[in-house]
Amino acid sequence: YALDYLPGLCLLAARRRADAEAAFARALAGCTRQLHLAVLRPLAQSAEPALLAEARRAIDDALADGRTADAVREAAALLAAATRPEDCLLDLARAELAAVVAALGRGSATPPAPTLTTRAPWQPRLAAALASADGLERARRLCALASELLPTATTAAAALAAKIASLDDQVASARVQGDAARLMEQGKWAEALTLLDGGRPGGADTGRSGDADAREPRVEAQRALLLLKLERFAEADLAADRASAGSDAAARDLAARYPDLACKARLGAATRLLRAKDARGASAVLAGAAPRDPEQQLELTYCRAFASALDGYRELEAGAHQTARRHFVAALELLEPRLAFARSRGHVRLVGLHEKLDAELVRLTEGAR
Repeated sequence: YALDYLPGLCLLAARRRADAEAAFARALAGCTRQLHLAVLRPLAQSAEPALLAEARRAIDDALADGRTADAVREAAALLAAATRPEDCLLDLARAELAAVVAALGRGSATPPAPTLTTRAPWQPRLAAALASADGLERARRLCALASELLPTATTAAAALAAKIASLDDQVASARVQGDAARLMEQGKWAEALTLLDGGRPGGADTGRSGDADAREPRVEAQRALLLLKLERFAEADLAADRASAGSDAAARDLAARYPDLACKARLGAATRLLRAKDARGASAVLAGAAPRDPEQQLELTYCRAFASALDGYRELEAGAHQTARRHFVAALELLEPRLAFARSRGHVRLVGLHEKLDAELVRLTEGAR
């Protein structure tokens, strides 16, 4: 009977179920060992469970080796040959999902859907599920069909559908981030931010899908950069904090560099405001500045002193000499501790401002006598 059993295994591996069952039936007829009868009897009655197990091993081996196209072919062939093809829908969905993941890793297009036909009454619905050009959508539809046709597979189908939804979200997020990065390269900061915030101009959180709780750390990091460019510093600080709280390495790296970037952005914005003689606006921007090195500290000191000097000159023009004097003194008190270092670093603007304000105080003092 062993001479019939071994060919039966070969026929099983070749997916020739009827021939395998006939070989197992002959082996059963000639078997005299009770222990072997327990193995042969179910195989002779139906080789379907063994066929499913063998095919699933082949699918698993292909997936483990990264041969996702082979896995899809194996799953499609299994579904087409199975007596109960609904039992194999999740195998095909799993292979389709793996094929999409592999294609994303390679940066290639989603592989095409397999072509298969069954005798099942729900064949038109299977064809409709496989008609989508999107591999993730095919996998999602297969899960839904399996859940409906096979109640015992509901839990497994839901778990696989959750994985598909998670990957779909990641793909959509990566696409949005790529589009936003291209807009950033073009200097379209507001448009890029609107894209990252789910199409809502201004980026206000509303509790929907694009809001803070739903955004990935990498997206928050990108938002932080955009908000700095738009000089919305308080919001940028919040976005950077959210990015640093995640586990994404790139987001955490940007968050580590953020204080330096934020300080430079604040100093740049303050400088433009000071040139426009907006001392109050500049002071508000500088209030949140946190210098990371001595050079930034010098520039911050200069800007704050310059803002105080502007206030002094405004009061001087209004005839309020004492108030102007207080502003000039406040500016000098900011400058003097940094004066020696500014001279050593060649910060001529800070040194020049100190000399100018010192002379202004002398004139105010002499004028008051």
